[in-house]
Amino acid sequence: EGGDALELAALDPHNVASLLKGWVRAIPGGLVPASLQPAFVRAASAAESAEPHALALALAQLPGPNRALLARLLRLLATIAARADVNHMTVSNLAICWAPNIFRQPDTGPISPRALAAGSISALKEDVLASIRDTSVLLQATRMLITQHDQLFPPSSPPPPAASPGVRVSPQSQSPLAASLAPASP
Repeated sequence: EGGDALELAALDPHNVASLLKGWVRAIPGGLVPASLQPAFVRAASAAESAEPHALALALAQLPGPNRALLARLLRLLATIAARADVNHMTVSNLAICWAPNIFRQPDTGPISPRALAAGSISALKEDVLASIRDTSVLLQATRMLITQHDQLFPPSSPPPPAASPGVRVSPQSQSPLAASLAPASP
């Protein structure tokens, strides 16, 4: 789209995937910000219940640039999954590789020996178990996003609004992703 064509066939797919995952992980605030992750956990948990549109509602909360990037990424992942007979990258395999990048967890830092000595092991155990439960549900959410990308992001739907050329958007009104991609002011 407007740039020089890149011949991907000549590149090692593992290197391309690593580069793309690293870039997604480096997005300020994450592709799906931590504050919105509970909505995706609820949506994936509600998949079998009477709330079929929970995932679409969670996606609607994403900032426009994040939603647009996620739509393109999911379309790519679905294309890769469609060739699983050749590349062995099923939807489940892709979810395992991509969920930690899409739903990046904030780094809580190391646990201090003082905190462990103070008897907070039970609290740590509860946190670890909750994290494991959320990780499992976020894997399910990622599988759902890949398999339902066409319904969630119809090809005929217009992309999220972007600023017109020459129009400056204040950093306060931009998502962290948009701010990180904006050209530097002269």
